[in-house]
Amino acid sequence: YAITFDSGRQTATAGTRVQLSTTSVPCKQLVVSGIDSNTDTVAIGGSDVVSSAATRNGMVLFPGQVEYIDMGQGSNLTAVYLDTDVSDEGVNWLCINN
Repeated sequence: YAITFDSGRQTATAGTRVQLSTTSVPCKQLVVSGIDSNTDTVAIGGSDVVSSAATRNGMVLFPGQVEYIDMGQGSNLTAVYLDTDVSDEGVNWLCINN
């Protein structure tokens, strides 16, 4: 396996979704975790991701929770978005291409 890139991403403003990366990052497999110091859940998903419980859309991550996502050949991290209910909270992630 080759880890091609790893980083973290936080939202500046709760309820305002952001891309995990604004630059092109080929990503066949994504490992993502809620930052341990988060005080609430966060959500990741497509450009329509929503973290708010009332209208939630996407995969919810608790603080410290780790998930593996097989994104498929030819996928790019720019297609993955993050939304939070608390400002300055987010995820850590790494991309694996093999």
